[in-house]
Amino acid sequence: MSHQAKRQRAAQAALDTFFGRPQTWGRHDCAKLVGFTLHQLGVGLPLMKGVRYRSEAGAIRALRRLDLPGLAEGVDQAGLTRIAPARAWLADIVALPAPEPFGASLMINVGNGRLLGLNDGHFVVLQPTQYLAAWRVPVDG
Repeated sequence: MSHQAKRQRAAQAALDTFFGRPQTWGRHDCAKLVGFTLHQLGVGLPLMKGVRYRSEAGAIRALRRLDLPGLAEGVDQAGLTRIAPARAWLADIVALPAPEPFGASLMINVGNGRLLGLNDGHFVVLQPTQYLAAWRVPVDG
């Protein structure tokens, strides 16, 4: 299967799994969206192995246990390459500014300048005008 086809399948799987769902800490949140998409692309995320939380306070404690100042630094620590947000391909990770302590809202590029991510407590597809960062997700195989 081509890299583009894998990216399309991963983005569609993320849409099928997350779109319209309410945020549920530790199950359906932006970190889980990223982990799910990376898994779909055959990319491991050892940083998140064994990390469990069920509330916002638990997610903040998990960040602190990992010694991360925010979510964007977590993606950096995972070893993904930062790119300009305008250069993001399908299924790449894009971060939008968010308040502390997370500092970023992680989203997945689903094509045509649109991102799948959380907005007002639900997963939606949106077309933002302000970006914080983006990362290229390698495709296994």
